[in-house]
Amino acid sequence: MRPRTSSHLAFGLLVGLATLAAASTAGAGEAQGFLAAKHKKLEQITASSKGVDAMREKIRKEMESFVDYEEMSRLTLNTQWEGLDAKQRKEFVGLFKKMIQRTYIKRFEPQKELGVEYKGEEALDGGRVRVKTVIRSGRSSADVAYLIRSEGKRLWVYDIIIDEASQVQNYRRQFKRILDREGWSGLLARMKRNATK
Repeated sequence: MRPRTSSHLAFGLLVGLATLAAASTAGAGEAQGFLAAKHKKLEQITASSKGVDAMREKIRKEMESFVDYEEMSRLTLNTQWEGLDAKQRKEFVGLFKKMIQRTYIKRFEPQKELGVEYKGEEALDGGRVRVKTVIRSGRSSADVAYLIRSEGKRLWVYDIIIDEASQVQNYRRQFKRILDREGWSGLLARMKRNATK
């Protein structure tokens, strides 16, 4: 149960920008500056970590500060979310978070650099923002947009769109197929297996 993307480069990108290379942020808006600051922090982690396991654990903790797992969960389950009680929501968010982290963090490689070009911000409904970028590695490239929302003074990433493919929508389609065939207990069982592979 992992999102499909159009290239190995795109699939290797984490929700949290962990492998982005440094880029100019002159004239950047708040959301773009937010992404650049998170990149700088994660770049410091990859540069200072002595081993892969230590690096990945630090990245996992850093993700907690800017990836909105609850909003991703709500959008992924769509109408199913409204029918869940607080306990069910908490369990789903916890499993979804572990699954996302395990899927992406294990793909990180220390010192691997990718080039990023910021293409501006686009205002969305509800005060949300899309930050558009192009990611390049060698002769490969991918259009990557980050969807960001604000909560008080904090900003949160709640979706990545890679070459026009929303990761939230990819998970939504996969989960809906499982729910239709196996029900809620079947989905949770699959998520538990995926989170611990």
